[in-house]
Amino acid sequence: IDRLHDNEPLNRLSYINTATELPSDVPVNAHLNRDDYPKRAPQFITPLKEYAVMLGQIARFECIVQSHPTANVTWSRNGVALQNSAKYVIEYRNGVCRLTIPQAYPDDAGVYACTATNPLGTATTSGQLLVQAKRL
Repeated sequence: IDRLHDNEPLNRLSYINTATELPSDVPVNAHLNRDDYPKRAPQFITPLKEYAVMLGQIARFECIVQSHPTANVTWSRNGVALQNSAKYVIEYRNGVCRLTIPQAYPDDAGVYACTATNPLGTATTSGQLLVQAKRL
């Protein structure tokens, strides 16, 4: 493969095979569509861990999920769903799931869970946040 590039739409990847000796029945151009990838239920390859921060500091949870088709990701704290807001910044891109709490307070302590769901299944990972008082 001499050249590799993305085409629009983003779910299509093309390459041009420039080998000099190809059988006549081998296509010179081939396309891989994301729909051709093997289907798989969500699986966390990097789970959440316990996290401790000082009062007022940034708390950031991050985990990595693999799935196809792409999973829908949700976050919860002590079993209560979280929404993207100024208090809870939720990001999900290319399998990286991130929850940021810009300023952690004692009432933010608890068990945080990230759940990924697609038509083939659901996976959840969780980690505890500890918020420690500032030292005098």
